[in-house]
Amino acid sequence: MKVILLNEVKNLGKVNQIVEVNDGYAKNYLFPNNLAIIATDDALKVNQNIKNQEKNVALEKLKYYQNTKKDLESLTLEFHLLTNNGKVTNAISTKQICAYLHYNYGIELDKHKFINFRPIKTIGMTEIVVKLYSDIVAKVKIKVIAK
Repeated sequence: MKVILLNEVKNLGKVNQIVEVNDGYAKNYLFPNNLAIIATDDALKVNQNIKNQEKNVALEKLKYYQNTKKDLESLTLEFHLLTNNGKVTNAISTKQICAYLHYNYGIELDKHKFINFRPIKTIGMTEIVVKLYSDIVAKVKIKVIAK
């Protein structure tokens, strides 16, 4: 029997995937647990429409993050750190960087997307890496000035 999966089923398939299963497995497990529906012509058409919409959304996200990457790599963020007798007294965190980008450029970033980030405690230029989307990685330049 051909069914369309409504949820991911371990060792069987992912959401909206069409799979061939035994009749008993479908009737006794998949259907009662709302994990699948029978793959009728109408259900296949709806499933195809959903897949097309998901592809369009994925393409839009890809374009958005490619543009965001270009924007981020063209910027040099400027921060001021307090110093006392030549020693830095505080650090720049991912939260501060995200807030700076949001308020000054309207760019939304998740603070957990920074790769191998350590709080910045040095004066001068620093480059940090941000994973924006599946394989899109941006390098952001940060200029730290002593205050």
